[in-house]
This record gives sequence, C-alpha cells and structure tokens, in this order.
Amino acid sequence: MAALIDGLAPYPTVGEAVEREPSPSLSSGTGCTPDAEPASDGAHPFAVRTVETPAAAYTAAETGEIDCVVVVGANARTVAESVEKRTESRLPVVALTALDGRGRELCRRVRCLVEGRRAELALRSEQAFLNDALDALDDVFYVYDAEGRLIRWNRRLNDVFGLDDVELAGRRPESFFVEDDRDRVLDAAREALAGGDVVVEAEAETEVGRVRFELTGRRLADDDGRVVGFSGVARDVTSRRRTTERLTQENENLEAFGRVLTHDLRNSLGVAVGYLEQYREHDDPTELRRVARALDRISEIIDEVGRSSRGEPAERSVVSLSTIARAAWDAVETHDALLVVDASARVEAEPQRLQRLFENLVHNAVEHGGPSPTVHVGDLPDGFFVDDDGPGIPEPERDAVFRTGYTTSPTGTGYGLGIVRELAAMHGWRVDVTESDRGGARFEVHGVTIDPDENDTDWTGEPIARNDTTGAGEARETAGGREPAADDGDGEGQPT
Repeated sequence: MAALIDGLAPYPTVGEAVEREPSPSLSSGTGCTPDAEPASDGAHPFAVRTVETPAAAYTAAETGEIDCVVVVGANARTVAESVEKRTESRLPVVALTALDGRGRELCRRVRCLVEGRRAELALRSEQAFLNDALDALDDVFYVYDAEGRLIRWNRRLNDVFGLDDVELAGRRPESFFVEDDRDRVLDAAREALAGGDVVVEAEAETEVGRVRFELTGRRLADDDGRVVGFSGVARDVTSRRRTTERLTQENENLEAFGRVLTHDLRNSLGVAVGYLEQYREHDDPTELRRVARALDRISEIIDEVGRSSRGEPAERSVVSLSTIARAAWDAVETHDALLVVDASARVEAEPQRLQRLFENLVHNAVEHGGPSPTVHVGDLPDGFFVDDDGPGIPEPERDAVFRTGYTTSPTGTGYGLGIVRELAAMHGWRVDVTESDRGGARFEVHGVTIDPDENDTDWTGEPIARNDTTGAGEARETAGGREPAADDGDGEGQPT
C-alpha cells in the first residue's frame, strides 16, 4: 500500500485505487524499471491510502501499514525530505508536483521503488543476521584488504583487545602481537594474499593477559579474479598449547624413565649376575648375600625413578660423601679398577639420587678409563669431584658428553652422563667436566650445600679399595702404600 500525501484538493478517499495492477514478485529475480509492463500473475494490486499531513504518513510508516510514500503538491520535495528524515529512510519516498493523469506511470514507479527497498531491507536483514552470528563466535573474525589493512571484524576482536571500532579500523595484522611473533604473522599475511591457506600461531597481550592464538588466512578475490584481501579467524589455543606441552613433558618423562631403568638397572643387574656366577663356581654363600644386595639396589632404583617420573619431591638429609661413594662403588661392576676416596664432607642431598649420580660417574670411569683405572673421589669448597687416570675427554667434546645418546664406546648407551646432569639439576647443582691432574676425565659438582658442623666419622681416610668378584683378600692402598683389605665379617673386602 502507498500513502498519498496530496497537496491538491479535493483529497481522494482513503483506500481509493491509483492503479489496479498486480505487484511483481520480489522472488522472481527480474529487473524493474518505470516503463516495464505490469505483471499479470494475479498478485494483489497496489492500493493507495490518502492522508492530509506528513504526521499521518509518519504514523502509517511506523505501524508498518505502507510500503511507499508519495508526496504530491507544489512543496512536494520539501515534504518528501521531511518524511525521509522522520522515517530514517526506511521507506521510498516519491515527490511529484502534480499527478496530471500520470497514475499508470506513478504505479509503475512505486512498484519499482517498493521492490528495490524490499530487496534492500532483506539484504540489510541478512547482513545483520550474519553480523550477529559472527559476533556470537568465541573466535575472532577478521577481513583485511589487499594492502593489509583491517576492514571487517566481529565484536570479539573489540572485546579481546579493549579497542573501539575507530581504533581497530585500518590496523595491520602484525600490530596485535608481541614483538617476537610479528615477523611470523606478517609473513603469514603475505602468504595468504599470495593464495596460500595459512595457519600460524602467535602470542598477544590482551585484556586477560598473554594469550596464544592460532591464526588462519585465505585469499579473497572478486568476480574478475582480482585479489581484494584475505579473511580468517583467530582462536585462543593457550589451554590447548599448555595441554600439548604437558603431554609432551609427560612423554619425555616416560622416555627418560625407560632410559634410566635400561641404563642404571643394567649396572646392578650385571653385578648380581657376576656374583651369582661366582657362587656357582665357588659354592660360596657370601656371593649370594652380594646378589641379594644387588637385587635390593635394583628395587631401590625402580622406586626412586618412579617417584622422579611422577614428580614427587624427594626428602633430603645430611649424608656422608665417602659412604655414598663406597655404596655406589659396590653397586657397579668395577672389575680391576681402584677407588680412592679423599672426601670427608657431609652434604645435604637425597641419598638415593646421590648414589645413582656416583654410580653413573663410576661406571663411566670404569668403561672409558682403560683396563684398570683408578677412580678418585674428593672434596671441593662447594661440592665434590670424581676423576680417573684414563685418556680423558677432549675439550671440544666436553659439552657433548652430557647429550642423551652420545657415546664413544661400542657397548655404551650414551645415557649415563645425561642422567648425572639430570640428577645434579634435581638438587640444584651444576656439573662441569675438565681434565684431572693425571690426564684423565674429571667431573666437578658445584653448588652443593656442605654441612659445616659435622665431619665424616664413617671414613678413616684409608683411600683405596680394589673391587673384583672375589671380594676378599684384595689389595688396599693408603697414602703410605698397600696393605691387605679388611674383612667385614662376611668374607668380603671393603665396599667396592
């Protein structure tokens, strides 16, 4: 229906038909021009509602009763502008100074205006729906033009960065992110404009703190194939990244758990097998006690490594370096090696982990120090050292020896010294490798808390014990020369 504001008297009657012709269907997809012939599909004809004042037209427009306003009269243009302003251009307005018998032409014009406005309103409604849908997303949506300037976005972008539309318009993609990630974002934007489907991660400082985003980008082109920009979404993957990192760490811990068990248990298992073979050969029950000790050590290692892999804190106590060193020596196959202990300090440490550290250092010295190396344990002002008289480690390789899997032995696993560094780090200590006074390898452990109030009363200063599978009657050496090894009551020599 059209509202006719007629400035010419007399006024037509309300509801009087201007033209009895059907309205074209908006869904037909055909164009509309004022000269087009009227449709004949039986649709409802246009009707005219005549009013005398603009105010009456406003009321009709606000109630949705009409589709078009026609103003007729000498001041039609002025009144039409007033109507458009009042109705916020929601309806088409036609201004005519007089009808002059042009009813058919007017009808066609109104029909075209109404159809066009209805299509425009439908498009606006669809755009509003899409905007509402984009604003409802938890992800950020964005569109950049071909010059890399922000031209469209959803409300989520405003909320994430606390910026209004004026502050966001025209911004470059990399400007939202931390300095270290900007080049990566800029490269991704260029790749998207070049036609690639881009996925990249970057961090940004937001209203809720630092957030890691996964960004996508895909090129946009018009009907002629001309690049007009790119669009994409930014998704908060902070929690996902943390979960991934946690799972990665758990997997690494599990791998480390397997490496440690493979390496450290092999030492104790080798000792147990060696003692068992001695028992079978000599029928000496003493060897069975040694096998039992080695099996107990295996159990201790499994328990300690299990606690470490679960992240359980270990209890520390004040322990004797000499006692721990001798226990470690006894748990490792040392063959014809000699142990010299000059350490008298007592330190704060987790005993089981400290013993494993010594076991791996002793095993490394025995494996790489030659056929009968002498292993020396001594004090440092802030820790202790373990060295040998073997060929040593070339300076260029000293950092590499701690790398997991690095070994120069055909029978080695390359895990031992890596485990040493890990065990030291668990205590907050540092391990350095250098050359000993005798030209061999020297491992120094620094940052150890030394107990200043207690001296080691478990070690008398007798420094060297030879270890082999017989366990008794072996040579023992002090600063003054060799003497027979002491018997500990079960037919065994000093701890090895």
